[in-house]
Amino acid sequence: MIWLWLLACQPKKDVSSPLPSIPQIPAPQAPWYTVQNDQPKDFLVAKVVGDLSWSEALSGAAAEVALKVDHRPIRLQDARWAAIRAGYPYTIDQIIVGDVEVDEFPKDLQQMLRQHADLQMGVVRTRKGTMDRWVVLLSKGGSLTSDFPREMTLDEEVSIEGEGQIRLLSPTGTVEQHSLPLKKRFAEEGEWWAEMTTSTSSISIPLYVESGTPVHPLFVTEDVGLELADKATLEEDAFVLFEDMRERQGLVSVFEDSGLLKSFAEQALKEVVAGTWNHDANIALLQKVGFVGGPVYQLSCQGESVYVCLDNLSWELDARRALLDPNIRSIGMDLQIQTNGVVMVINLSAI
Repeated sequence: MIWLWLLACQPKKDVSSPLPSIPQIPAPQAPWYTVQNDQPKDFLVAKVVGDLSWSEALSGAAAEVALKVDHRPIRLQDARWAAIRAGYPYTIDQIIVGDVEVDEFPKDLQQMLRQHADLQMGVVRTRKGTMDRWVVLLSKGGSLTSDFPREMTLDEEVSIEGEGQIRLLSPTGTVEQHSLPLKKRFAEEGEWWAEMTTSTSSISIPLYVESGTPVHPLFVTEDVGLELADKATLEEDAFVLFEDMRERQGLVSVFEDSGLLKSFAEQALKEVVAGTWNHDANIALLQKVGFVGGPVYQLSCQGESVYVCLDNLSWELDARRALLDPNIRSIGMDLQIQTNGVVMVINLSAI
C-alpha cells in the first residue's frame, strides 16, 4: 500500500533566517543484512521518529528511492529491491511520501507514524529543489536475530541466526534445506537465494558469492506491463518482460508455444481461479503428454499488473529457479483480468 501525503506549504522564510540544514542521509548500499534498530543522525528525522523503531538500513532504502525515482510514483517493487541493496532483509509493506518546506517539522507525518508504532520503519528526508521530500518505508520485520553478510567470498563461513527453516537455491539450481540457526560455507560462485520460514513469517532474500548485488531486480520496466489492457496485449507484455529478463541474465531466448503448453496453462488457470489448483498433478500431466527429457515447470501469480505479477514470482525460491533455468526453451501462458489486477499461469519446458 502506498500513501501520498502532502503538507500545505508554509510561508516563505524571512531572508534573515538561518541557512537551511543539510539532510543526513543513511547509506543506500551495504554488503550485509542488518536487523537491529538504530538512532537517526538527522535532527528532524530523530524528532519525528522519537522512540519508534527506526532502521538505518531501511532508511537507506528510503533514501535510494527518494533520490533516484522521479517523475513517477515510487513503487513497492522499487522499495523492495532498494531494501536488499541497503541491507534490509524483510518485506516492505507500505510507502509514505510527502513534501514540505525546507526544515519545516512535518507534524502530520509524526502523527501518522504513531499509528504504526508496532512496525519497523525507515524514515528519511532528502532535498528536492526548494522542498524537503520525506519518504517512509514500513515493514512488519521478521525473525532474524543478528546481522550477516549478503556479499561474501568463496568458502567464507556465514552464520545466519534466527528460528525456523531455511531453503537455499544455489547458482546452478540445487535446493538445500536446513534449520536455523545455520553455519555454512558457500562453495559456489554467483547468486544464492535464501527462503526462511516460521509458522508466522517468511523471508526471501539473495546472497552473492564473489559478486556484487545487481543494481536492478530480475524484472525491470519503465512502461511495459504496468497498465491493464486487453488480454492479448497483456500476454504480449508478459512475454516481452520475460524475454528481456532472460536476455539480461545471459540466457537463451524461448519459443512461445501456442499449442499444448498454452492449452494446459488455460486449464490450470481455471483451477487457480476456482481454488483447486494442484501443482504436482499438473506437472505429472505435462510429463505424461510428452514434456519429458528435461525440466518442466508450472508457475502461478497474482498482481495489480503483469509486471507486479512477474515480480512477485521472482521473490519465490521455486519460481526463481524456474525463471532462471538455462535449459528452458519454450513457454505457454494464460491470464485472467480481474477488478484488482491479473491472475496468470505460466508453463515452462525444456522442449
